[in-house]
Amino acid sequence: SDPLYEAKTIIKELSDIYKFKKTIELDVSKDIVYGRIVDILENKYDLMHFAFYEVNTTKNDRKLIYISSGKTICNNAVADDAMLCRAYRTKTDTISTEFINLCQECSCDALDYICIPFNINDEYSLIISITTKNSSQVNDINRSVPSIKNYLEAAKPVIESRILTDKLRETSLKDAMTGLYNRRFLEEFVDKFAKQAKRNTETYGVLMLDI
Repeated sequence: SDPLYEAKTIIKELSDIYKFKKTIELDVSKDIVYGRIVDILENKYDLMHFAFYEVNTTKNDRKLIYISSGKTICNNAVADDAMLCRAYRTKTDTISTEFINLCQECSCDALDYICIPFNINDEYSLIISITTKNSSQVNDINRSVPSIKNYLEAAKPVIESRILTDKLRETSLKDAMTGLYNRRFLEEFVDKFAKQAKRNTETYGVLMLDI
């Protein structure tokens, strides 16, 4: 009801998002950016129980990036077929209190959940699945969803850039025709493998072929 307080809150939010974006723009990998998002969810929004997923829309599979504790509430089949995930399939927030057994692939007794889908590009999407034992907390979490999406929106171009960098790097280390690692890969990683082999008393074989 206080316009000045509301304006102050909005300015603080924009300032925090700006600092977040400036920070992740200097991060070297997608995984580090994902770690920053996890830190925001834990420290800014005080989320105690949540899982963070990356969906490869081309392969239609879903990979668990982070889970706060325990195991995922989703059935195992969702990892191999992301379309089974209601939030991903419908591209809408899925809130368990809206309907009984809303998501058929969730096996969570005495738990309520909010699943937030977020599209990165044509190949990748993110899903944040937040759980709580107290149904009254669902409304509190739901009020934070627009703010959480603001952080994801700020991270989107950076994540896209890191995905492209990973692709270019992978292309430079693999033969386009066979998909096998090339000589550049060997030159870059041979020292690392040698140290690892010595440390673990393992033996590596290297086969080089001219095609």
